[in-house]
Amino acid sequence: MRRNTKGFSLLEVLVVIAIVGILAAAGLPSLSNMLRNNRIQNQTKRLYSDLLNARLKADLRNMVHYVVFQGSGYQVIADRNENFVQDAPGATVNDDELVLARSNVDTVPFTFSNVVPQAEALKYDSITGGVITINSQGRMDPQGTVCVGHMNLVSQPSCNCVIVNPTSVRLGRIKTGDPCNADKCLEIN
Repeated sequence: MRRNTKGFSLLEVLVVIAIVGILAAAGLPSLSNMLRNNRIQNQTKRLYSDLLNARLKADLRNMVHYVVFQGSGYQVIADRNENFVQDAPGATVNDDELVLARSNVDTVPFTFSNVVPQAEALKYDSITGGVITINSQGRMDPQGTVCVGHMNLVSQPSCNCVIVNPTSVRLGRIKTGDPCNADKCLEIN
């Protein structure tokens, strides 16, 4: 009688599964940290882009804009009726008046891993009341720093803060353990 030698034995399959499981468990913490850093970088760049876009729209449309930080997100709001008062987020607008795809109605959320507490997802320094006003010439007030994510991560993302000056917006990086302020947010190239 001839024995069929095609295929794997149950023992061989279990050994391979155990080895794959051990390798996956060893790499999981670094993968989790890499994903968290990637989210922080992406959301910092989105905030930077939205601030630049709101500044451009304020200048082009000669209309005051506000960036309002709320909890773990923000809104970009246009002062459509030119009364120099922040319009309600749900105010009706037509397509021609939309400032950003994410503005006027929805708060842009900051989403991180469940490991990062929501209270530490978004911090800002020197931005009174959590509102940046962009006048019709594109000048921003007050100047300050917005930090995204947890400042005490094991490894740092390449960018995690935005420096807001009256006439510019810059991406930066705060080192682990440093507070959220303009002196600690080092500009990146």
